Amino acid sequence: MKYLALFFTFTTFALAAKLPANQEKCAPGNSNCLLKVANEIISKGKTGYAEIGLPVLDPLRIEKLNIEQGGESPVNLKIYLKNVDMSGLSDVKFNKIEGFSANYDKEKTEFRFRYPVLNIYGPYKMEGRVLVLPVQGNGIMNLTMYDNDIVYKVQTKKVVKNGKDYIQIDKSKLDFVTPSLTVHFGNLFNGNKELGETTNRFFNENWKDILKEIKPAISESIAAVYQALINNVLSNIPQEELFAV
Repeated sequence: MKYLALFFTFTTFALAAKLPANQEKCAPGNSNCLLKVANEIISKGKTGYAEIGLPVLDPLRIEKLNIEQGGESPVNLKIYLKNVDMSGLSDVKFNKIEGFSANYDKEKTEFRFRYPVLNIYGPYKMEGRVLVLPVQGNGIMNLTMYDNDIVYKVQTKKVVKNGKDYIQIDKSKLDFVTPSLTVHFGNLFNGNKELGETTNRFFNENWKDILKEIKPAISESIAAVYQALINNVLSNIPQEELFAV
């Protein structure tokens, strides 16, 4: 069983009547154009793109992220993150986008992209068991994944606001593959240095086995981040202004 609670801090943007005049538009379903524009827009995340509701992505502040992984799994953990920063989002490279056609209500769209580096840093509280090792800590977590290949699948829906149609993601699902992961949990076992070093070494030496068990919970949490980001942008742009005529 896993439980996820996720909260974001976004700057509030006024609803935009249209895309900026210099922003390229794509015909519905034009995968090559969508790929080009998506990569151009995400690169602006280093400083934000206020006109369309894209916040500064590096870092992206996440106020609260709770993950519970348990049941029959050999990894039984409760991890509570608060005011953590996620970095690396603006360095995403999209390599495939299929969907976003004119039939956007209940449409399925797939994104494929890669992160060179994705880092999550900030306060954590953790308790539970990993394989045969009991764990407990309350401090600063630093987790980094490298060369992440992501498949993100969404289903969109139509939302009507003030007489205009908008596209929103209704459901989303994510899978990822990473060849390398490092993690450090500060202040494990109330600051016991020997136990803390042993436990961090155990996490890093056995990260593949641990990730295999906790991956569904991580995937769900990251999918929620993407869904909130994309919906924040799409809620600022009426469907009629989103695509080229």
